[in-house]
Amino acid sequence: MVLHIANSFLEKYVPTKYYLPIAVGTLSIYITKAWFSGRKTTRERDLHGRTVLLTGATSSLGFTLLTALAKRGAQIIAVVPDTSDPTLMSMIDLVRFTTDNELIYAEQCDMSSPNAIKEFCAQLIKSSGGGLQSEPPRLDAVVFAHEYTHIGALNATASEQNREHTLRREGRLATFFWTTLLLPVLLTAPEDRDIRFINIVSPFYAAAVPSFSPNVSQKEGSSSPRSGKGTSVWLEEGKRSLEAILHTRHLQRILDALPAPSIRADSTPQSKQQPQQQQQKPQESQTHQQQQQQQQQQKKKDKQKHDTESVAESAIAVKRPSNILAVSVSPGISRWDTVGPYLRADKTSPMYSTIGLLCYAVVLPFLYVFAKSSEAAIQSVLHALFLPTPLKTTTRAGSTGQDHDRHSAATTEELLRGGALYAECNCVSLSRDGETRLGGEEVGRMVWESLEAELAEWRKAEDVKAASAPKQGQKTHG
Repeated sequence: MVLHIANSFLEKYVPTKYYLPIAVGTLSIYITKAWFSGRKTTRERDLHGRTVLLTGATSSLGFTLLTALAKRGAQIIAVVPDTSDPTLMSMIDLVRFTTDNELIYAEQCDMSSPNAIKEFCAQLIKSSGGGLQSEPPRLDAVVFAHEYTHIGALNATASEQNREHTLRREGRLATFFWTTLLLPVLLTAPEDRDIRFINIVSPFYAAAVPSFSPNVSQKEGSSSPRSGKGTSVWLEEGKRSLEAILHTRHLQRILDALPAPSIRADSTPQSKQQPQQQQQKPQESQTHQQQQQQQQQQKKKDKQKHDTESVAESAIAVKRPSNILAVSVSPGISRWDTVGPYLRADKTSPMYSTIGLLCYAVVLPFLYVFAKSSEAAIQSVLHALFLPTPLKTTTRAGSTGQDHDRHSAATTEELLRGGALYAECNCVSLSRDGETRLGGEEVGRMVWESLEAELAEWRKAEDVKAASAPKQGQKTHG
């Protein structure tokens, strides 16, 4: 019936000569949209029994990721700005109902306040038994999604640019502070537990590679905007993204440098293990021929023992990798999280305007083809969460024989690379010049030290503000 109505409509209003151009145009739009939507992960993982801490859960990408993880059975601690918001809590309840997963918890934390972040992490540790000496909280993944949302509006005024600078600074320092607070606790987790830090970054990091300098970042004051007059907002976003990538890479260097136990594989077959107490001593009544046979057998046993010890020593030399991996993920340009804030269409942004929302509605058909949906944007994040790690592969490195051949073939499988950058479900690198100039340990250390200095200033500024608030209140009351 529907096809008959459509056919009648086409015959009446669309000439036959336009059928082919319409079909070609429709197919072209479909192919173009599929190309700009990027790759979909081919991996899958059962997350039942896994706990994921997710920041930025109220963003479009964060909420879509929350739903995807809940469908796979994960227990999720979603960090939200306000648990008293009835709309937000209704959305969380809706996810629980549609995914049949009750293990979704919305926890309030002000990401612009270092004291609030510290209190949240202390409460998280305390809930597991209290103190670093107790059983650490079960965290299998920490996903920082709060820095992905674009910061920077079209035709921003000077005061708006200062506000944008503050938001960028608070976002990157919040990520660094979360990492430094949670890392000591996660290091006490069982060595066979697979733990991942995933930092979701803006796709404009490549724009900042030619001009990025850690020396400049370290010398500039954190209280004043980094962007100069006329600096592109895309360049500022690129600097923020690139700094997060370098910070994540250096975090993995620190994790890899920590002492890790070696793996001792039991590679000796049972048939070759002969207790010394089973060795028979030659009896005095044996003949000369029997004694010679026993001497030959003893030499053969000694050779087998020497070979066994050599294999065991080589197995001991296998170093166990860190069970904590830190990676950066660039989901690409999405409609709502990237273009929406730039056009001032995001109502949660202080730069929102009704005109911006109308402009977004006008260009939405264009964005539908050339920008990603949130569902397409999370594919690279899911890929980084689903990839196997080198930990279990290395644990089995001492196997021999047929097991060794099987494990050697398994090592050709794609594994998650700590410190790497993932985009379009692939491990990617900076430009050749960028890797040469910025990929070294020295640059990572400078970025890390710069973040430490800015974090100290950020915390000090909030303490001063908190101390001056009561005095101002008393003065007003007087």
